[in-house]
Amino acid sequence: EAKAEAEAEAAAERKRVDARLLELGARLATAEARLDAAVEQLRQQLASSVEQLRQQLASSVEQLSSNLVQLRDEHRAHAGDLASMQESLVEAWRTEQSSFADGLRDEQQERLAYFEREVGEKLATLLDEQRVCFRQLSLESGETAVMHDRTRRLLESRIEDIEKAVNRES
Repeated sequence: EAKAEAEAEAAAERKRVDARLLELGARLATAEARLDAAVEQLRQQLASSVEQLRQQLASSVEQLSSNLVQLRDEHRAHAGDLASMQESLVEAWRTEQSSFADGLRDEQQERLAYFEREVGEKLATLLDEQRVCFRQLSLESGETAVMHDRTRRLLESRIEDIEKAVNRES
């Protein structure tokens, strides 16, 4: 009867440890899923931002190209009077495009740095959570090992007592 109780206690403890392991595994899976979702969301936001910037640049280039065509037509009509004006407009356009491109590059770099910081922070948080989970798991494993060792020694002691009792009766 005592042996059955000890086995039942050991089985119950195994079930508790298994349940805790499952719970910790589920928490880890949830944390990984959150990280994956956050990374995917940041990736999508970055792709969306890049696409918006490309569309804005294409629209600006298209608009500026259209303006340039108009200026060329006017130049043909007023070639002598507008030659110096055309040069200044082209130079202004180049400067504007250069500034615009520099601004876009700077903005894109800032956004990328922001996203990298966000991902880094989220990764650090998840790694901290993972470390905590592993520490808890390690502590519980140690406690379980100690309990199993005590149970084993108790059972061995009881078996020895029974053997001694049987030997005395023989």
